[in-house]
Amino acid sequence: MSSKITATLATTALTALFASVSHDVPGPIGRAEARTSADVPHIVTAPPRAYRPGLPLGTGFFENWDSYAAGSNVHGQGGWKGWGNNPDAGAFVSDAQSVSPDNSIDIEGPSDLIHEFSGYTSGVWVITAQQYIPSDFSGNTYFIFENVYSDTDTTVISWSTQVVFRSETGTVENYDGSANPGSLPFVTDQWVELKLVVDLDNDLQTFYYGGTELYSGSWTGQFPGQSVQGILNIASIDLYAEDSTTVYYDDISIAPASPYGAAFDADGYAESGAAGTTATYTLTLSNTGTENDTYDIAATSANGWTVTPSVPSIAIDAGASASFDVAVEIPADAAVDAFDTETVTATSEGDPEVSATATLTTTVVNDDTIFADGFDPPT
Repeated sequence: MSSKITATLATTALTALFASVSHDVPGPIGRAEARTSADVPHIVTAPPRAYRPGLPLGTGFFENWDSYAAGSNVHGQGGWKGWGNNPDAGAFVSDAQSVSPDNSIDIEGPSDLIHEFSGYTSGVWVITAQQYIPSDFSGNTYFIFENVYSDTDTTVISWSTQVVFRSETGTVENYDGSANPGSLPFVTDQWVELKLVVDLDNDLQTFYYGGTELYSGSWTGQFPGQSVQGILNIASIDLYAEDSTTVYYDDISIAPASPYGAAFDADGYAESGAAGTTATYTLTLSNTGTENDTYDIAATSANGWTVTPSVPSIAIDAGASASFDVAVEIPADAAVDAFDTETVTATSEGDPEVSATATLTTTVVNDDTIFADGFDPPT
């Protein structure tokens, strides 16, 4: 990201620069370089935090763009605004792609979309967003969080998260100069989850792309080249297109991390076997909570087949995963092409209301045993 502001840029010059930008003509919009905070002033105005529908005010944030008119600029709507409160740095609602019907936000060209927050100064928070990169994407686009933000004084801004998607390399990266570099290939023409876990109590952030960790490290010191030290605060989200073509975002959420959680590596599994044999599955269970936990394992069969997990329970540290087997005995009199559905449930001992479920589908096939004479068994 080329430097767009210097520490000596006056507010009047910054205003003039903003005025020169339009949504149709990409160009500088008064950004700090990949945001070194040698550019940022002390007026951090934070409107009341938006909230997730159905949750008490101050519990979390949720945005899916569905309450806005397609084609409208969200600057000035729902707490959103362009960088420096400039409408030309806003972004437009689109109904071309979406996860939840019917809209998403289109981040392209001069888009540099900000939403400020207040009250996120302690605890563990899970930030998720769905992102769609078209196959014809070009340029660089950024998913960013500031720990201090100001519309009017760029000398106080401090960046904690700067993840860049580069079309030239086809990679998503922790931005240049980060304390914890990381790089992964990004995928196109499908929605992918971005996940950022922010532990303000321990000054830690961990970023995942499509479920794979990109990096983990300090929240306040992730960009040590900044002249302003970061603070333990989530100040704003920043969807920045720099010079890029369209990238869509949907279903952006900030929610408190649960101390207990569980997830299997897949919702469904399938195996097959001959009548009278045993099909064996290997399942991987992840502890998605913030506390170490033990999970009780149970399994049932739709047709009364015998289903036996290899362990009655399994202990997993917070953030870690473990695998176990499940054996399904196929009845000796089962007909070819018959199938059974088995359900495996892992229930948290820390919170029995938390569980994960996986579905197994076991299908009966012909016995492929070859007799000593080299012929297949008679049918």
